[in-house]
Amino acid sequence: MGKIKREYFSINLSDEDLLDYYRGHASQVVVRSESNKTLQFRLIHLRKFVTPSGIQGRFSIDFDENEKFVDIKMCPKTKIKDQRDSEMEIETELDSSESEESMPRLDLFC
Repeated sequence: MGKIKREYFSINLSDEDLLDYYRGHASQVVVRSESNKTLQFRLIHLRKFVTPSGIQGRFSIDFDENEKFVDIKMCPKTKIKDQRDSEMEIETELDSSESEESMPRLDLFC
């Protein structure tokens, strides 16, 4: 196996956001990594992280030299509380001031 690459990103999808996926209207998720790359991958890879309030947290995603999906994990320092609890806490916030056009794009083939 070749070299594994890793990117980090944060996501906050509500249970309402996930309805498009369950209705078959969406199958891909696009996020901006902490290194300012745009990542696109199948939403099914996040299914194990679904809570009653959706998917929230900071994640690492691994892919190989051919940009094929290898693994995704929730970062251990991410603290998540359900909507019934007070609030979600994510250790790292992304700067949203950059324009979408200035970001490098990385399409993962999953």
